[in-house]
Amino acid sequence: MPDFHYDQLVPEARYLTPEQKLAIFLLTIPVGQRIPTFRDISKRLKVSLGSVSQTLSRFESCGAIQLDKRRRSGTKILGRNLGVLWSLVQTGPLVVALPLPASPRLEGLATALKAIGTQGGIDVFFMFVRGARYRLSALDDGKCHLVIMSAFAAQQLNVPPENQLLQLPPGSFVSEHRVFYTPSGSLAVTG
Repeated sequence: MPDFHYDQLVPEARYLTPEQKLAIFLLTIPVGQRIPTFRDISKRLKVSLGSVSQTLSRFESCGAIQLDKRRRSGTKILGRNLGVLWSLVQTGPLVVALPLPASPRLEGLATALKAIGTQGGIDVFFMFVRGARYRLSALDDGKCHLVIMSAFAAQQLNVPPENQLLQLPPGSFVSEHRVFYTPSGSLAVTG
């Protein structure tokens, strides 16, 4: 599992509750993957071991996550409800900054993002901003949570590759787009 740099992801983490910290952490771990030990999570998130255990139990009971706990082989995430986890971290909709909708490809991407968010129980709102630099600025200013841009634009703007979360798959209309975290903990999609 890649090392989780929680302080880079959420520099203002000291202002978050243990529940918010753990929800953000769980949003970064793929379903089917083993999570670190409770003790390791406790150290990384700077919360008590008891808080980790109690919060994970609460998350399971409210349907936010499904865990497979095994003594020797560790605990795996079997499933998660993105809408519930999102609501534990944010009180509003997920705001996505997209390029101007000048092509059917971007309209399709927006439609897919809306459908995925709705399926996950997350309200998704869009803002359309011309220019990757201005979308990235909106992300840095906290005006949105996600930014869509081309891989070329991300390279030109020196978006750190270690902040990349997602590259849209080959065969999709926008296969050269990627998702990045910013230091503020927001997401940026580039391609």
